[in-house]
Amino acid sequence: MRGMLAGLSPILDSGFVISLLHMNKEKNNQQDSIFIPSDGKWTYFSIEPYWAKKRIPVAVLSGPATASSGEIVLIAFKNRPGIRIFGMPSAGVPTGPIPFYLPDKGFFAITGALWCDKTGVCYSESLQPDVIVKNPQKERQLDKDPVVKVAKEWLHNSSVSKFK
Repeated sequence: MRGMLAGLSPILDSGFVISLLHMNKEKNNQQDSIFIPSDGKWTYFSIEPYWAKKRIPVAVLSGPATASSGEIVLIAFKNRPGIRIFGMPSAGVPTGPIPFYLPDKGFFAITGALWCDKTGVCYSESLQPDVIVKNPQKERQLDKDPVVKVAKEWLHNSSVSKFK
């Protein structure tokens, strides 16, 4: 998920992106935040950053196959200006693991944290798109996919000047 956020950071802008709300005894209600660095240099990835010169409209596609780290990235796009999510609800597993360490130096992890968007809304089930678009045929060809069609129409009709 961090690699996906690093690659998408130019269109997410720098600063606070998402947070992980812990639900266990040791860290109950503690939030660990993930930030996009203002210089674009993620210390744990060797990528050369690029930055969008101005805010542009962004269409994000979602569906039942959007799960786990894909949902976490979807949360990073939620409630941001100039971004609209199209498609169907996600799979419903936008949760985080909590590791438990065992005396023999082993560990196991169970779901014990929720991911939260930039506005502080936390998610524990399927994420709803801004615009519901069904794909009854489960069309995989981009030129025939109704979700892609509606998203492209929105992008075409969106004025870049609205999002500067």
